[in-house]
Formats: sequence, C-alpha cells, structure tokens
Amino acid sequence: MRSSLGAHALALVLLATGCRGKLVATAELKDAGSTEVHFQSTGTPLVLWADIKGSWRTDSSHPILPVHYDVSFFANRTMVGRTSCETRPSDHRVCSSMVTVGSQTLANCEDRLACEVPKLPPGDILMRVAGTRGGLGLVVMRNMSLNARAE
Repeated sequence: MRSSLGAHALALVLLATGCRGKLVATAELKDAGSTEVHFQSTGTPLVLWADIKGSWRTDSSHPILPVHYDVSFFANRTMVGRTSCETRPSDHRVCSSMVTVGSQTLANCEDRLACEVPKLPPGDILMRVAGTRGGLGLVVMRNMSLNARAE
C-alpha cells in the first residue's frame, strides 16, 4: 500500500509539473521592483506564470496575493511587444504549499496569468519586467518572480 501511495504522489507531481510547459526564462523578483532576463526564443508561443511566495490576509477580494506585472520584450534592442498582467483566481495554479489559518494565507504557488504574450521572433530576447504588489492585506512577500513557459 505504501509504495502505491508513493507512486500516486510521484504521478501527481509529474502531472502538475508537465501542465505548466517547459520553463524558458525566469525574471527574478523577491519583492516589488524591476529586472530583466535574456533568453533564446524558438518562436514558440509563451505563457507567463507568477511564481509567488508570501502571506496575506485572505478575504473575498483577495483570495490570492495580488501582484501586477508590466512586461516588455526586445529583439535586437527593438521593442517587439509588451503586455500587462495581474494575478487572479484561476484553475491554473500549482502550489508546493498553501495554508490558511483564520484569515491569513501562507502560500508558495505558481499561477498562470491571463495576459497575452506577443509573438516573439526566434533568437535572443530581452524580457524586461516591472512588478508591483497590490492590496492592503499583504503580510510578507518572499518571492514574486515571473516565469515564461513554452505553451
């Protein structure tokens, strides 16, 4: 019975990891601010995921930690597109941990963002990210990086 449980747990981890797509780039942000990262585009469509770790006061208006991103993409020093995204409740969430006690939630989750990434040409891409945190319910922010994943 024990090995069967272990096999099911491993299958769930592999399924959760696979549903997000291949990680192409991570723009590291520990808190609000800006950063940039270079990656090699293959021209494959990308999806952005917020990699959030923190704690906040949960209520009906803040079921997840509110974070906003402004993202610009450059190829050969020319802007090829931009998008703006924010975390929202979604069925596309993968959490390594999430605990709610009373009205406070502590979580480490990756949330798929509902924003469209422009079509990027193959080659070197610079992704410039500015992240802000919203809501008055924030208690602690430990990470708010942005992941670009192949769709």
